[in-house]
Amino acid sequence: MTPLASRLSDLVSDVLFTTARISEVSELSTCFVKVRLASEAFRRTQWIPGDKLQIRPQRGSLRMRAYTPINWDRRAGSTDLIAFRHGDGPGARWFEDAAVGTDCDVFGPSRSLDLSDVAPSAVFVGDETSVALAHALHSVNPADRYLYETTDPSALMAVLTALGLAENVKVMDKSDNHDALLQLIIESVQSPGEPSDLIVSGDAATVSAVRRGARRWGDYRPQIKARAYWAHGRTGLS
Repeated sequence: MTPLASRLSDLVSDVLFTTARISEVSELSTCFVKVRLASEAFRRTQWIPGDKLQIRPQRGSLRMRAYTPINWDRRAGSTDLIAFRHGDGPGARWFEDAAVGTDCDVFGPSRSLDLSDVAPSAVFVGDETSVALAHALHSVNPADRYLYETTDPSALMAVLTALGLAENVKVMDKSDNHDALLQLIIESVQSPGEPSDLIVSGDAATVSAVRRGARRWGDYRPQIKARAYWAHGRTGLS
């Protein structure tokens, strides 16, 4: 980006973005970190579970990365984000370098997946990138069933346990073949004939597989709330 374009980006950001300050950084594991952001503007902001908050990880650019707040404290003017640090993208580098006292530019919160009206019999499907969304859902419906696919089940389970999210959870090895996951979803449904929600997030391939599989589930006709956070060969999904 040219110096002029970089300067213009910063001028635009002064209008579009809110300045927040990192007030706490908690290392949950080698790959997971929780960051608390504070801003006076957060005291005036409306938030519902499932909303996203976008961070501008680099000045001089308008590129943003979206994350799911796990809570929103209007009295304190703060929110917590949980990030899975992987790869070498701008978002991963931002969380790797996050330090208390550092200011950052944020946009939102804005709508992503509305979890405020999720049915009590919901099933959640996700992966490492879905932990924050699961945390937000747990605050609304703690009795839901949670299914995760991951390349490291023991490491993910340790993080879920540390966050108090280990109940009603099944963790399985990630595979390009989604048959086992689809079967596990059916086995997790308590009453197939009753209205229910299916929340799916994470890998775009998994989201697509679940949508296709749902057409063959007979009596189980859930309302699907889905959001792909990443896909092989692509960056910046929100």
